[in-house]
Amino acid sequence: MAKPADYNEIKARVTWLGAAAGLDLQSFPVPEIGLELLRVRIPSAGAASRRLFLAAGVHGDEPAAVTAVLQFLEERRREQYPGIDFTIYPCVNPDGFDAGTRENAAGDDINRSFHGEGTPESRALRRSLEGNRFDYWIDAHEDYAEDGYYMFAPTDSEWAADVVAAVGKVGPVTAKPEIDEMKIVAGIVDHEKDVPDMMEERQDWPLAFYMIKNFSKRGFTPETPGLLDLDLRVRMQLAAYDAALSMLSQEAAGVATPSGSAAD
Repeated sequence: MAKPADYNEIKARVTWLGAAAGLDLQSFPVPEIGLELLRVRIPSAGAASRRLFLAAGVHGDEPAAVTAVLQFLEERRREQYPGIDFTIYPCVNPDGFDAGTRENAAGDDINRSFHGEGTPESRALRRSLEGNRFDYWIDAHEDYAEDGYYMFAPTDSEWAADVVAAVGKVGPVTAKPEIDEMKIVAGIVDHEKDVPDMMEERQDWPLAFYMIKNFSKRGFTPETPGLLDLDLRVRMQLAAYDAALSMLSQEAAGVATPSGSAAD
């Protein structure tokens, strides 16, 4: 699947899906940039359910995550997971996506703005999340400088190894012991400090910290390798989503997951 040309194409495709597939599509204005964030809601089709948050495009120069989320929606992959209630944001940084930049048009990194006043985009996202509840989150990213997959699972390592294994069947997982001065163990960032300590020390919170603080400690940030072809990176993104969604579906149904846990 080709990368969307711009945010207008993302909006057109998601709007068409909302009408054609009967999805619950809402727009949340970001008046400072004259655009809006799009949110797709897909209620669970099963009696037992888990609530999932999935966001892409917080950094505008990470197109595989946005492309993968669109493909996930357009291929109706959600139907494989009737026990999951989806809340999906296809692109959190519209201006950055159009410009192909990590930052927004003002030069601010949205993924360092989920504490305090924030950026227009992070404020709009936080407003749109008020009153919601989630059991699990995926904050989809890429690393433009890498040739192998890795991931952050700062407070929930329960399923991380299974996600890495699933991605590794599609594309390469990094063998590096360190990336950006972060220790990597079997494709997973090994944090030297506990997340509560990091959250206390830092004011430049990423979206993951905001989700952990306000919604669920369970979730992860996939980082697909930007040096590889887009098509492969998209398939690696989807493999990560599918691995987590399969385990979340099993949990919702009360079936033991690979870690041995099951629904209450």
